[in-house]
Amino acid sequence: MNKHFVSFFLTVLLLFFLFPAFSQRPPSKWKFLTTVQNCPESLSADLVIKITEKLEKEENFWALQRYLDSLNYKEHYFISDYKIQKRPLKKESQIFLKCANPVFKIDYVKDNSFEKYSGILADNGKIYSDTMAIVFEQFQKQKKLPYLSLSFGHLESPIKKDILELYSLYQNFFSQYLNEVILNEEKELIFILFHPFKKKIITAFLGQEEWDLKVKMLKRMVLHFSQEKTIPSSLNLSNTKKIVARFED
Repeated sequence: MNKHFVSFFLTVLLLFFLFPAFSQRPPSKWKFLTTVQNCPESLSADLVIKITEKLEKEENFWALQRYLDSLNYKEHYFISDYKIQKRPLKKESQIFLKCANPVFKIDYVKDNSFEKYSGILADNGKIYSDTMAIVFEQFQKQKKLPYLSLSFGHLESPIKKDILELYSLYQNFFSQYLNEVILNEEKELIFILFHPFKKKIITAFLGQEEWDLKVKMLKRMVLHFSQEKTIPSSLNLSNTKKIVARFED
């Protein structure tokens, strides 16, 4: 018997006994193309592996959905959207995952309660556990999230969406200066800004309306005062026709 053949046979036999999983699971006949948007690598990789393993066993998408629900994938993996397209003729599957992006740390009080609750408000309007901030701070290497303080009633109202849209429009400005957002019971918006170079806190009162216009004005004023020797401790923009700046003595 050919020595090379005997050597090859023994090698295959050795692999069979040392790596039984190798012999049990045939290579996948499917090709998986994955697109991940704004997801921490460790979490998304784990979920993609689970999805591909399930797709190899299951042809039924309803079964896959039930499986994902059992994983509590929206909360555990912070998934805000996903799509899976199967191309049987090409033996291909396209997997798209999108994660929610944390925007605010929130403190709120439920109606008729003195107990405070906390969590993370994401760009999709949903509230996640505080773990989300820790995971994304490591993933995005971003500074700590600003705080949003409001009542539970406001948290469930459309005003929450207005604040998130406002933040999205001026994200570059807010990421540099914003420390806290307060929405009081009268629905008046207050920003607590911290100037990183002047090492000063600026309290900005925006009132109940025209927030988009007032943030534009606030941005211009902060940039203007950055060039001056002194910076105001508060700016009242409640009335856009009469802006009041106060300076510390």
